[in-house]
Amino acid sequence: MMYRFFLYTSLFLAQINILQEPCFALFFQKTEQTLNIETARGNVKVQLYNSQQHELVQYFLDAMQTGVYAGTIFHRIIEGFIIQGGCYNSQFQLKETPHLKVSSSLPHSNLPHQYGSFAIILDKNHKPLSCPQYFINLSQNLDLNKSGDDFEFEVIGNVTSGMDLLEKISHTKIGQRENMHQVPFYPQEAAVKKMSLFVSK
Repeated sequence: MMYRFFLYTSLFLAQINILQEPCFALFFQKTEQTLNIETARGNVKVQLYNSQQHELVQYFLDAMQTGVYAGTIFHRIIEGFIIQGGCYNSQFQLKETPHLKVSSSLPHSNLPHQYGSFAIILDKNHKPLSCPQYFINLSQNLDLNKSGDDFEFEVIGNVTSGMDLLEKISHTKIGQRENMHQVPFYPQEAAVKKMSLFVSK
């Protein structure tokens, strides 16, 4: 019996030592996903909360990978509040997301809308929109954690660099166009050229 005890103990300790080797430890590290948003002012980087909000993050990434956000603009800009993008091009035409499969409803993130947080917009039933839209908080907007009459807002990440660029864009001249309010008067100044994803260990 003592022999078996020492044998099993030795095997267990050996497994621990193996897992500490770099080649095996990589399999147990959490991946980090960083979204790069190429704007008219430069690059904005967003760390996505993939481990905490996997389903919400995947919903956004599925939409991004269709290319729907390329060649769009920040179409709603409210200085000191939010800067919103997704699906509208420089002619303020709405782009539909092609062949995007989503669940009937998505979970709540329950993360606070702090300065620099990155959020997506869902309908009042917590279901995806025909074209997923997103925004970055330009201040602490804790009221957005409450459900609205028509939409709900879920935080899925945080801007790690480029908030100064977003602040500059938020100072652009805004007006009304195509029955839309708080839109950029000069769309090229609020352009979102493309998005890309970087995954690291």
